[in-house]
Amino acid sequence: FSQWPMNHEVGVSNALFIAPALFFAVLKMKQGKMFFGFLYAFAFWHGILTTHVQYVIYSVLASLLFVIFLLFLDEEKNALFFQNWKQNSRVVVFSAAAFVLAIAASLYQIITTLVYISISSERAAIPHWQAAEGGILRGDVLKALFPYFDVWFIPSSFDTFYVGVVPLIFLFFTFFWMRKNAYLRFFWFLFAGSLLFSLNDSWLFWGLHHIFPFNLFHFPFRGMFVGWF
Repeated sequence: FSQWPMNHEVGVSNALFIAPALFFAVLKMKQGKMFFGFLYAFAFWHGILTTHVQYVIYSVLASLLFVIFLLFLDEEKNALFFQNWKQNSRVVVFSAAAFVLAIAASLYQIITTLVYISISSERAAIPHWQAAEGGILRGDVLKALFPYFDVWFIPSSFDTFYVGVVPLIFLFFTFFWMRKNAYLRFFWFLFAGSLLFSLNDSWLFWGLHHIFPFNLFHFPFRGMFVGWF
């Protein structure tokens, strides 16, 4: 997360552990360890109380996509098979219980936040395309992997939009492992979806912005909070 221009803000730094904690908890619940549902609930609760609500919701929605992926995953064949969903159904049951626990523990803050958002000047009468502004530009995708790198005729926005060379190395080697590892394929699709969602004037963001809770959001670049994880 070194690329975040506002990484000095407590509201962002408090959110950094949420996505890893949620994914780790879901994976453990897939293995039948229900106790990790409390980790899921704690991460959600902590995020609702201490950080920007958009980062929490993006992380939770991504973890729910992970639940769906694990529901249909055949570990032996390393692929998705819809006929095996019954033997994996406990991950849905455990995750649903953890999600309900998280909502219950955070309800007093969620209700207050929803009341405030509806009357705040920031949310007042923001049209869809105005909300879709503030995404990442095409040049930022390359700029994230190469420091001080500008491409002619390809616009970019953030001077500090750089995550380091290690992700680039991982990106290279995953091409050799994708066919052998269904988890890598899932995270590739998650990254691609986050990227499409976060682009400036994104049609994906515009479409989702008509649906709750995305209708409360703006600045699509925040969707890359999940993508960079």
